[in-house]
Amino acid sequence: MGERKSPQMLTAIMGTQEAQSSSWQGKKVLITGGAGFIGSTLAIRAVELGADVTVIDSLIPEYGGCLHNLEPVKDKVRINLSDIRDGHSMRPLIEDVDILFNLAGQTSHMDSMKDPHTDLSINCMAQLNLLEICRQFNPNIRIIFASTRQIYGKPNYLPVDKITASILWTSMASISILQSFITVFMVKCMGFALAYLG
Repeated sequence: MGERKSPQMLTAIMGTQEAQSSSWQGKKVLITGGAGFIGSTLAIRAVELGADVTVIDSLIPEYGGCLHNLEPVKDKVRINLSDIRDGHSMRPLIEDVDILFNLAGQTSHMDSMKDPHTDLSINCMAQLNLLEICRQFNPNIRIIFASTRQIYGKPNYLPVDKITASILWTSMASISILQSFITVFMVKCMGFALAYLG
């Protein structure tokens, strides 16, 4: 296998090389969905920068998580096999964390249509529970929330662009919840969309 390269997105999130080396050293970082492609790439880079990294992933089949993605840092990260819907397992993991990269979610549009309750449970209720745990037990945590390309819903035509796509309701609901927590509870959070536009 070739050398794994960090996406340009990581520079935007983590800062320049000079800022990275000092600002990430010793930081306690928690990555939900951390065994997925983006989460594992982020974990590898955070470890390289000296962060103390914990990865959470439920490894639900077909959701993208794979422990092999963390192979380069398997002895340098803590891996917790938990589901973000389980608030009891999330609370102790969140209590002493500096930065939470919230990448966990159900991203399949087809699955959301076949099983909307599970989609709502993961992409809305779990997100609300996660924010509530942060608010109650770690109000100074910094949260980076990642949306997905599914926020745009079923495309009206290809290639997809932001203007012509419709909105998928569960992603918008989780973003609305996040915006409410930022406004009402002063939660420190930023977000970015993981859109793959042709």
